[in-house]
Amino acid sequence: MELINKITKIIFQFKLHNYNIVFTDYLLTLFLVPTIVLIIFKVLLSFKKTERVFFTIYEMFLNNFTDSLGKEIEPYVPFLFSIFCFLYSFNFFSLLPFLYPITTNFKFNFTISVMIFLLLIVLIFRTHGIKAWKPFLPSGLPMVLKPFIFLIEFILFFVKPITLAFRISLNLAIGHIILEIFSSFAKGGVSNIPSLIIVTLMTIFEIMIGILQSYVFVTLSAVYIKDMISEEH
Repeated sequence: MELINKITKIIFQFKLHNYNIVFTDYLLTLFLVPTIVLIIFKVLLSFKKTERVFFTIYEMFLNNFTDSLGKEIEPYVPFLFSIFCFLYSFNFFSLLPFLYPITTNFKFNFTISVMIFLLLIVLIFRTHGIKAWKPFLPSGLPMVLKPFIFLIEFILFFVKPITLAFRISLNLAIGHIILEIFSSFAKGGVSNIPSLIIVTLMTIFEIMIGILQSYVFVTLSAVYIKDMISEEH
């Protein structure tokens, strides 16, 4: 887990009564990025041209999910699109040297995953009521096997947020580690020009990976939501 969770840097700290207050780059990123993104969105959406571009991207996002998963998923697309923008904003701004790559932190991604799965649990009970437990007990099973199958299915369901969080954390962490290695070469003057070229290419690659991983995250979330609200559930 040490590979995934990068050590935070202390920006400043002070004592308040008997408490030691510490402000790290993790907290700076957590507060600064959403603020910057909200300001950028507010400014950009005040112009009609950029507003049209934004809604065109949203419509592409909506059409892709409804085409692949059906119209049932449409009411949840705004939520999924918000999660996508939220994750990618952190992915993009974490490339800046003074900010913490927060989406490489397993705890952060796990928190987002748990929030989505809490929504799934609400959805499944709202849609199916007491029948929500049906998928955990496939029909036609002998009575002796039912407790074991229920336990296995129940565990697998709650393992999903862990796999979601681990996937995005590990993939982004590896990219950041490679980028830092080449950046240290460039700073140290080791093959300076080739290193700078590689760092530039790696930064572009990281931006693309950030888009891809954010999209994969919300796509898997959409698939899980589809499973929860499916009439055949």
